[in-house]
Amino acid sequence: LRDSHCGQVVNNLIMDNHRKGIEIRASDATTVAGNHVVGNRSAAIWVSAQEKGFGTSLSGNVLRANGSGLATATAAHVALSGNDFTGQTLRLLDGDFAPQTRHVAMDTRGTAPMVLPAVGPRPYPANGGISCSEY
Repeated sequence: LRDSHCGQVVNNLIMDNHRKGIEIRASDATTVAGNHVVGNRSAAIWVSAQEKGFGTSLSGNVLRANGSGLATATAAHVALSGNDFTGQTLRLLDGDFAPQTRHVAMDTRGTAPMVLPAVGPRPYPANGGISCSEY
């Protein structure tokens, strides 16, 4: 998705790309849910160029054997819930959020929802901090 508001990437099988699996660029309040992202050479999910105050919600995705699980560049925040990183054997996080890898590594099955902002993890708000009510 590029330059999208309240976009959704839901219930896809994305595998064996020579680049990224799912790319979210300059898109606000995006939901990525229920996808199987496997064997992509770069990131399973790439999030970049988010406007401040908006975020991306990742829930129920399975990430396996990609160059990295989640990679970011100038992402505002990403809400994680129920994502399965257990088969993500190379890198869990890359880019801006790489220093927060330990938080995902402690719970690779995603049983404890969390929000990863650029400044470090924080408690998960009830709605993941994502709102599309004005769109």
